[in-house]
Amino acid sequence: MADDSPLRPLDGREWGGVSGFGLGWALNRRTRVGVELKGTAGSVDRVDWTLFCVCGAIWFYPGPSNLFIKAGGGGAFLAGSTEVGIDETHGGLGLTTGVGYDIYLGRRFSLTPAIGFWYASPGDLQRAGQTLVKSWKHNAVDFTVAIKFD
Repeated sequence: MADDSPLRPLDGREWGGVSGFGLGWALNRRTRVGVELKGTAGSVDRVDWTLFCVCGAIWFYPGPSNLFIKAGGGGAFLAGSTEVGIDETHGGLGLTTGVGYDIYLGRRFSLTPAIGFWYASPGDLQRAGQTLVKSWKHNAVDFTVAIKFD
């Protein structure tokens, strides 16, 4: 049986940029809660895709230092389009975790380097009932430098 799929299987690793934005508030001196949006985009074999994750998160400062750990979960969304006529968005599970350090630069202002990991499982990408990418799963390690206003 011939494979008439217009795409090869997606495998391996890709390098790219991640953009993000977050909003949150302090519950107490050691705990913050909020929402963050992370996204990345790329193109593989005539499929342009955008993957983004909207997660609720908690940042916990375990000691007296400015070191924190973060964990959260929410929705992951895959938007894909091709030159052969697909333009769809699918959603599924999104998870995030990370560690960072707040460097206070002035009153209510800090620079925060961090390393994070996020996982997304938005499902299949289809066109006219044909599965182009089956069970899309995405994981990324990101290195960020954030500007925080307290």
